[in-house]
Amino acid sequence: MIAPYIQTVCGAVNPKRIIHVQPHEHLMLEKGYAAEQNKDLCIDNVELSSQEIQKLPVGSAIVDAQPLGAGRMAKELVEISKQTGMHVIACTGFHKSSFYWPDHWIHTVKGSKLADMFITELQSGMYVGNSSDVPAKTISAKAGLIKTAVGSNGITNDNIEMFEAAVEASLQTQVSIMVHIEVGSDPFQVIQFFTNRKIPANKLILCHLDRTHHDEILHQEIASTGVYLEYDTIGRFKYHDDNKEIHLIKQMLESGYENAILLSLDTTRARLGTYGGEISIDYLLRRFIPKMKATGINNQTIQQLTRINPIQALSIKS
Repeated sequence: MIAPYIQTVCGAVNPKRIIHVQPHEHLMLEKGYAAEQNKDLCIDNVELSSQEIQKLPVGSAIVDAQPLGAGRMAKELVEISKQTGMHVIACTGFHKSSFYWPDHWIHTVKGSKLADMFITELQSGMYVGNSSDVPAKTISAKAGLIKTAVGSNGITNDNIEMFEAAVEASLQTQVSIMVHIEVGSDPFQVIQFFTNRKIPANKLILCHLDRTHHDEILHQEIASTGVYLEYDTIGRFKYHDDNKEIHLIKQMLESGYENAILLSLDTTRARLGTYGGEISIDYLLRRFIPKMKATGINNQTIQQLTRINPIQALSIKS
């Protein structure tokens, strides 16, 4: 049996080599349909992104959470990983519709063909290009996570085939599935959809719950299913401040769910320091974790949230 590993853009990595994980960031993002509406959804300078992630400790792992065909810059992710020595994990899968042109191939490629594309990216190499045409060229670097996204209506007849493709890709490869959650969506519908199709709950990462669903009891009920809750609105002050975030984390810890929580920043151009942003990618380590410690959260628990949990969530056991 092959030992568990994490698939980075530069190859499989032994989790023991990873000292810190930020499981939801954006390091490179090509200017595309979404950036026409929001200029902060363009992060396209290899040198600036390389300088940014070097603010993290050597041996850190960073997930670039932009999936196939939605502005992901696969070749550039490889380049910054090689330049910095950081462990960069890329995503296959799909994002919400606002990242795609109206005539984009994601709206027409369905079923087994879409699943085959995801599996190719996880087992052989990632497709390159972000045009409306179906990509054909690949590079040898592989994706290591499957990204999906629900809107406020959740999983519907309009997007179910994309979710079925993600299921098939995960079952074939044992790779985890990340789910972008929107305000108004039902996390339990998402969990039930995947678990009914034999995806283990501990292979699911639900993002953004700290800004989309504010009921602490609801968070405890979600955690009780065995999924990971990713709190990635840290440093996004238009949603809430650090004190509110830490209060939520402490409530979850006191309820016994320290094994369920992941922490990240979900950076955009507006929050990356080298691009002139307001916080920088090391905000979690430099500012937020000291605030956690000041409230009595100990180092062992912080290691659980920032290393052990995300490594378990991202590891592939084949």
